[in-house]
Amino acid sequence: MRYVSYLLVLYTIGRLLGFARYSWTKGDWPAVAGILLLAALTLAAPLLAIILVR
Repeated sequence: MRYVSYLLVLYTIGRLLGFARYSWTKGDWPAVAGILLLAALTLAAPLLAIILVR
């Protein structure tokens, strides 16, 4: 089950980076910054949870 959650996090980050690339081509820089921040938080939240639980 743990691997499914890892794949879900990677899929979510991939989708967010896809949206960021689309916004980049449109020149919507605040959206790019916000989406990249969400991608970073999506990656950091499970890592922090793993560190805090152990």
